[in-house]
Amino acid sequence: MFQRTCKTAWVCSHQIRSRAQAIKIQTMERPNLKKYIHSSNSSGAPTSSSENQEAGCEKKSHQGPSDFEPRPVLHTRASAYRMGSVNSRRDSSQFIFRLHKYYPMAPKVLVVGSGGVGSIAALALTLNGKSETTLVVRSDYDKVIKNGYTVHSVTYGDLENWRPKHVSRSVEEAARDFGPFDYVVVTTKNIPDGSMTCEDIIRPAVSPSTTIVLIQNGIGIEKPMFEQFPGSVVLSGISMIGSSNRNCVIENSHKDHILLSPFNNPSISKDIAQDKLKEFASIYQNDDRSINEIDLEEDSRRSRWAKLVYNCVMNTTCAMTGLDVNRCQINDANRALFEPAMNEVMAIAKSDGVELGEGPKQKFLHIGDGLFYSPSMLIDVQKGQLMELEIILGNPLRIARENGVETPVLSVLYQLLKMKQFKLRESMGLVKVDESLYKGKDSYEYPGIFAASNKKAE
Repeated sequence: MFQRTCKTAWVCSHQIRSRAQAIKIQTMERPNLKKYIHSSNSSGAPTSSSENQEAGCEKKSHQGPSDFEPRPVLHTRASAYRMGSVNSRRDSSQFIFRLHKYYPMAPKVLVVGSGGVGSIAALALTLNGKSETTLVVRSDYDKVIKNGYTVHSVTYGDLENWRPKHVSRSVEEAARDFGPFDYVVVTTKNIPDGSMTCEDIIRPAVSPSTTIVLIQNGIGIEKPMFEQFPGSVVLSGISMIGSSNRNCVIENSHKDHILLSPFNNPSISKDIAQDKLKEFASIYQNDDRSINEIDLEEDSRRSRWAKLVYNCVMNTTCAMTGLDVNRCQINDANRALFEPAMNEVMAIAKSDGVELGEGPKQKFLHIGDGLFYSPSMLIDVQKGQLMELEIILGNPLRIARENGVETPVLSVLYQLLKMKQFKLRESMGLVKVDESLYKGKDSYEYPGIFAASNKKAE
């Protein structure tokens, strides 16, 4: 068995152009280490199988880098599988790199969604070195392959030309080239009334043994997954990170912190779900909890409802008005709108078996004092993008109706935003209005006419 430790290994350079460069090995249990150090090509693009064979790596019968013999990979909190230069915010002098190895049995993880949350998730998984990570990058694929990402992270450090081990244009391509996957981590926006649902997006990569990790907003997001993938464990991830990805520049201002728990799937044993929960936490969580942190919870509902106290109210109001949070508060939104709407969210949560208390409300009323920041739904509106309206506000209101909870404020917000979303969907060609169908009809009949005509169009 390949020995897991080397006696001395270090790197003394700020500019790391390949893993074979600038690594000093004094003694090691297994000889001929050079055979296992896999260098990137000059462009930094993923190396092909033929290039691997030329480098002296004997490829086995199955496709994919994990099927090579175990090989060491440079790894630290401020490094990755491939990078250009590294500049740690903590250490301005040397960098001490630990030597890690990828093993053929390492779990394969696919990250779907390369925004601020997804890119940092791929970074965390890569740095921890306990899994083989693939990131799906759609619109920025060519940029990432050529130049990688620039990362400015409060805990992971500053990186240039970074990318994970594998990058794919689509889920289909990732499944074909690097699957099957043990975990599919979904960080995309969840928009069931968009062009494609999350379950349809990830379908090519999900096998009966795949665990699905939903690092997304909202409530009730697990139900479509249970229906479409009844044999899969589905985990809930609530990200507390502050991170954005603009033009392949990742700004990460708060520590990577995830609240992780299993969704209660009646067709899956709780013991199996707990095993998958602990395994995913182990491959994501760095040994140093100051770098990233995963907190395990028994039930996701409390954390999800607590976050909805903010998202159902402030996120939606800002999207509707076009104002940032503090400008809403200048207009007395705390008393006139935010507090009454938050009380409604808390009442719905209570009807769902979750008692929140006053803590979340007071926290979110003051969390952005003086910051004049724009929530995510407002940014979506400004960019002309669809909002996560249904999973943030629509699903809670459906629970309210089922449980007989009155929601006058939230219901008005939802109806107004639904019309705003309708305008976007129509402009994108997702829905069509044939005006001739409505002539001579009672306007109360319009919803039924629209539903019938668009169902036929589908």
